[in-house]
Order: sequence, then structure tokens, then C-alpha cells
Amino acid sequence: MKKIFLLMTILSVSLLTFGQEKERLKEVGLVFSDLDEFGFVYKIGHEKSMWRFNVISLNNSKGDLEREGEMDEEYKNMGFNFSLGKEYYSPLSSKFQFKYGWDVFYGFSKHKEEDVVNNLWVSGNKLENKSKNYGVNLVLGVNYPINDHIVLGAEVTPAFSWYKNESEINDEKIHETKGHSWEFSNNHARISLAYRF
Repeated sequence: MKKIFLLMTILSVSLLTFGQEKERLKEVGLVFSDLDEFGFVYKIGHEKSMWRFNVISLNNSKGDLEREGEMDEEYKNMGFNFSLGKEYYSPLSSKFQFKYGWDVFYGFSKHKEEDVVNNLWVSGNKLENKSKNYGVNLVLGVNYPINDHIVLGAEVTPAFSWYKNESEINDEKIHETKGHSWEFSNNHARISLAYRF
């Protein structure tokens, strides 16, 4: 609860300074992470700094496994990752800009497996795994404005995060892990392509 209160305080103070900016620029685009994850980015601000809103991944899937002579199984997966932050720009050359800043992020995922049973006298098992992580990213990268409207960007986002993983069988908790980590790896490299207006 204290972390949520701290986050809300930071956002409130930041939004007050946001209202004082004069000439508005906006960007919408795609963000690619490791070429197997992509998401959407929306930015608003001015030529020296912009607020950034990222949705890196959303998923929701369901599947069935049918085995002859055995119980069928049903699988469900869902998850999302999003972040909110601020980035600042400094010219490196006539075309390249250095960008730096921060993000706060939150991610959640859930995987559920359940035996599908037609016989009322037999009960099926239900397995559920949940993961949450949240933290702060630093943003370090470059922007290359191709023209007045198209911006290509690359960045690394070292992160400090907290996580919690839980496993349950038939609604009874069997395992829980909590912790924190500091990460700086190629898993946190992103490429973006955005339209500026």
C-alpha cells in the first residue's frame, strides 16, 4: 500500500509540471522487445521531453488437450505489462538525439490448468500459477527522426523490480516466492517506430 501511495504522489507532482508545457507534440507507435514481444507506445510533451505510456504485451488464450482413455485438460493463460514514464532529449548531432529518463511498470500473468471430468463421482484437479512484478526502469537510448513525422528509436531499460509468484492446487496455496532484482541485460533492449503529430 505504501508503494502505491508513493507512486500516486510522484505521478500527481509530475502531472502538475506537465500542465505548464506550451507547444504539444504527440507520438503513437510500436515498440519491439527481443523481436518476440511487441506493444504500443503513446507519448505527449514537447521537443525537450515527453511523457510515455507503454503497453508491451497483452495476452489471453484458452486451449484443450484431449487424450483417449484419460481425463481431458483445459488450459487458460492471461497477462499484461504496462509502464508509464518520462523521457528527456539532448542533441547528439543534427539528426540523432540522446534520450534518457525513467518508467514505472507493472506486469501480471496467470496460467491455469484444469481437468475436465464428465463423471460426477470423480473430481478433477485444478492448478493455477500467478506472477506479479513491478518496479522502475531507467531509460537510455537514441532517437533518429527520419522526417518531421516518423521517429525511429532504440533504448535499453535497466530495471529494479519486485516480484511475487504463487502456485495453487485445488485452491490451496502450495508455493510462494517473493523477492527483488536488479537487471541489465539484452532482454531490456527495445526498438520503437512512432508517428509524430
